Amino acid sequence: MVSKMNFFNKSRWTLALPVLAVLALIASVSAAGVTEGAAAPDVSFKTLQGNTVSLYAYTCSKPTLLWFTNFGKASVSALPEIAKVHNRYRDKGLALVIISLKGRDTETPGSFAHQYSLAGSVFLDPDGYACYQMAGEYLEGTLPSNNLFILDGHKVVSAVRHFPGLPYSALESEIERVLE
Repeated sequence: MVSKMNFFNKSRWTLALPVLAVLALIASVSAAGVTEGAAAPDVSFKTLQGNTVSLYAYTCSKPTLLWFTNFGKASVSALPEIAKVHNRYRDKGLALVIISLKGRDTETPGSFAHQYSLAGSVFLDPDGYACYQMAGEYLEGTLPSNNLFILDGHKVVSAVRHFPGLPYSALESEIERVLE
């Protein structure tokens, strides 16, 4: 009887260990998100009117500032800086993509887009999948650890940061480096 019990316990662990190892590997890869120097995935998001757009199609070969926001208090206080970046660098070829993490709410991002003259730059990620692909994490209503991505004209990630939290001067330096 003891030998059967030991065999049963061994075989259970023999089956469970490979499964646990695969799950741990998947978790470590998916939780990482994109890193500097890596190609950005061609994520898809929605316009405020509900049309699907891909990152590559929208930005073509322009350097891009991609910012995921939940339009919480801190993010809203950072909108003037984002608008300032947009106004300063759009004529130099910088594409701005602001992606709302407020589910299917179009009113909140739409009103801020209008208020800060960012129409055409604000999009939705209703299921959080684009955020998950870029940041490696998504929890509805929260900001991921890294929510700001600067891509060069070849869609290679030049910078991965958290914003707000990055000083405006550092943000400008990162953008100017990509635009050189």
